[in-house]
Amino acid sequence: MLRLTKINDAIILLNPDNIEHIEAAPDSIITFSSGKTMMIKESLDEIQEKFLSYKTLIHNSLAST
Repeated sequence: MLRLTKINDAIILLNPDNIEHIEAAPDSIITFSSGKTMMIKESLDEIQEKFLSYKTLIHNSLAST
């Protein structure tokens, strides 16, 4: 799960498998595969870093079993 901050400062955990795409406005706008959108305070680079860390953690967990 990705820990992100909504525009209202609420912290959320987001399943990255449901993300269709992310675009940069002043804030990042996440579009989900359902078509819903959400504005996030983190930049595209920050979200990408969190995503890669998450996927690496999952991969390493599966490799060690």
